[in-house]
Amino acid sequence: MEKVVEWVLDSMPADKELKVLDLGTAERGNWYYLALERPSWQVTLVTFRRPP
Repeated sequence: MEKVVEWVLDSMPADKELKVLDLGTAERGNWYYLALERPSWQVTLVTFRRPP
């Protein structure tokens, strides 16, 4: 787990329903760990890929 994820988990209240937007990280990136650790949070992933 990345340090930024640990910081978010330590800094944000676990008992509140938060909306999290993760832009451009890879599969199983930060959003994955946030969603696992805080199921009450609405975590949205937007990723970009270049066409082949």
